Amino acid sequence: MLIRQMQQLGVAVSRLVTDSREVRGGDTFVAYPGEKTDGRRFIAQAIAQGANAVIYEQSGYFREAQYAGVPSLAVTDLRHKAGWLADAVYGEPSQHLWMVGVTGTNGKTSTCHWIARALGDANKKCALIGTLGNGFSDALQATSNTTPDAIRVHGLLADYLQQGARAVAMEVSSHALEQGRVNGVHFDVALLTNLSRDHLDYHGDMRHYASAKRKLFAWPTLKFAVVNLDDGFGAELVSQWRDAQVEVVGYGLSDNALRLAER
Repeated sequence: MLIRQMQQLGVAVSRLVTDSREVRGGDTFVAYPGEKTDGRRFIAQAIAQGANAVIYEQSGYFREAQYAGVPSLAVTDLRHKAGWLADAVYGEPSQHLWMVGVTGTNGKTSTCHWIARALGDANKKCALIGTLGNGFSDALQATSNTTPDAIRVHGLLADYLQQGARAVAMEVSSHALEQGRVNGVHFDVALLTNLSRDHLDYHGDMRHYASAKRKLFAWPTLKFAVVNLDDGFGAELVSQWRDAQVEVVGYGLSDNALRLAER
């Protein structure tokens, strides 16, 4: 829908950018409020650097007259729609990759790297997105967030696919799930490591924290859910599971984990 609207404005969208400092000639700048700053403050800078169009969050914003010469599109709830926009612009890269989303309070990074190593040993090239960096294990690029913004996520997936990746192991933080940073990603597998007290300054309480994590296990494209049955939240998740289209694989060491696995 957004691509069609941009086409009606005479814009062929080929590359999306959320950081005005990274804009190149012909890019489309995507601007919306973030946690630390409002991307709309940098629209003028992006245009000065060669952006040929702007897509911006409409709510609470009045476009300045100086942007009138550049095709622009105002969108409500843009942060949550950006993932699907980027997925379409970059040719739905995650549909052509085996996507593993790993979430949990602890252990996401180690688990992703183990998965990538195992797949590599099976001759399935696997890229990584997470705390230690993005890319292939022998050439990770530093990152500021565990899970990048949605525009960058889909751009990375397209790059990895072009470089021969067959799979991606991605750390999916609770912040990313709440903020729509992985929207549009076609996850095949969701994996839970554990859930313990953390990020309550953001989520408020454990109920809301768990609710954010639960979103990954309700993903519409999911085929497998791999869950730690020794974890209280994991055990609850499996005991309440109702989606027959998703195969649940449990792991754990306790007797309770064994009982849940045999159900």
